[in-house]
Amino acid sequence: MRNELNSTSKAIDPKRYKELSREIDETQRAYMRATGASRGFLGTLMSFSKMKHVIQGFFMGIGNQLLSVVLNGFREGVNVIIDFEKANSKLAGVLGLTKAGIAGLTDEARRLGATTAYTASEVTGLQVELEFQIFQLLSGFFVAFLLVDQEFCCTFAVALFGNESEKAV
Repeated sequence: MRNELNSTSKAIDPKRYKELSREIDETQRAYMRATGASRGFLGTLMSFSKMKHVIQGFFMGIGNQLLSVVLNGFREGVNVIIDFEKANSKLAGVLGLTKAGIAGLTDEARRLGATTAYTASEVTGLQVELEFQIFQLLSGFFVAFLLVDQEFCCTFAVALFGNESEKAV
């Protein structure tokens, strides 16, 4: 096309000259669009500073995720302790005792929380629920009974409430 344009006189055949010029311009623009996109992509990939930023961003994202997991684990641990303390306060209030007065029940709840499917907070919740149930049956709560056999109390709670420990908490 370029040769034909060079051999065409602008003065002799202005219409054909204008048409060839337009076709050449369109072809050049299409070529630039096609190669420009690939050059831009390859240029981005080959740019070391951009690669550094991409890699740095990747590792910062991973670091943020790890930090989030660690902080969530810590928060969950604190929430478990808070829940256990709330359950113990409720138990002490129901029994009309101080925290020192329910120390044996607290220790037993910790032991059972570590060795059974229940958490320590759930065991304490079972103790509170058992107090209400036994109070209704016997009009009183026998602390010595719970201290003697906590495992029986857990078995009794499962028999009484089924396997849904949420009912007792």
